Amino acid sequence: MKGAGPFWQAVRDFWRTGKAGVVLFLISLFVVVYSYIALDYELARGWKGHESVQNVLKDI
Repeated sequence: MKGAGPFWQAVRDFWRTGKAGVVLFLISLFVVVYSYIALDYELARGWKGHESVQNVLKDI
């Protein structure tokens, strides 16, 4: 990589060493757990649609 700065060199080395796969796995695991918690909360509260949809239905 000609003319690449130290930041991009570090990013390239990060991908080459295989650490990116671990990071992507941890991010996806966090997303799955957070989504489960959010869905469980919304369903337990009684799902009536998104707040903006509720506001539109009130106006009709």
